[in-house]
Amino acid sequence: MYSKFQLLVHELGWLNAFLYSIHRGINKLHRRCRIIKYYLYSQPISHKALLPESRGKQFNIQEITASDQQCWPDFPCPERVIRYRFNQHARCFAAYKNNQFHGYIWYTPGTYQEDEVRCFFEPLPANESVWDFDVYIVPHARMSLAFPKLWDTLCAHHRNNNIQWTLSRISAFNKESIRAHERLGAKRVGSATFICVGKCQLMLSSHAPWIYISFKQGPRLRVAAK
Repeated sequence: MYSKFQLLVHELGWLNAFLYSIHRGINKLHRRCRIIKYYLYSQPISHKALLPESRGKQFNIQEITASDQQCWPDFPCPERVIRYRFNQHARCFAAYKNNQFHGYIWYTPGTYQEDEVRCFFEPLPANESVWDFDVYIVPHARMSLAFPKLWDTLCAHHRNNNIQWTLSRISAFNKESIRAHERLGAKRVGSATFICVGKCQLMLSSHAPWIYISFKQGPRLRVAAK
């Protein structure tokens, strides 16, 4: 057990390794007891594509809407979560190859109501930024061109709508995702930790309101791109 913790410390650092270990322990005792820590990231919309135009043509990128329910069974999240996202005007772009689902990216053009904890994330500046979340590529396609093609298409979509920034939250316990975002130019702009025990939720954040205890509606974090 000690060697496993040492590996966690090497991967996550002392504080995050400690928080993750506590989370695993209390979550085993009761599934409604959790510690969730996010890093908040800001990323400029790139004008340079990851792929040249001649590559990635085998992938078809399309926007999935609330009326495209025939596509939902391919998604890794349950139907209730998909409905929850579309109800808050989230948008979804998905990658297909030979009519087979290969992955997706979601974003909201305004405030995003988190579905993992009680919190509203508001990206700023309001007319120049979006909030992206749940970037997913099917396991067998993670070394393919699916993600670069999907990302390039989404960036082009954002540029056409005069969006300059995308903001997101990433689990502090997911080092692989953090590295992937930073390779694309994302910069850390803050953090938020949520300690959940039943209906009680305590938030500790680098952004106002900094400390927030709630039993129903969570806090609103206004996250500026720069």
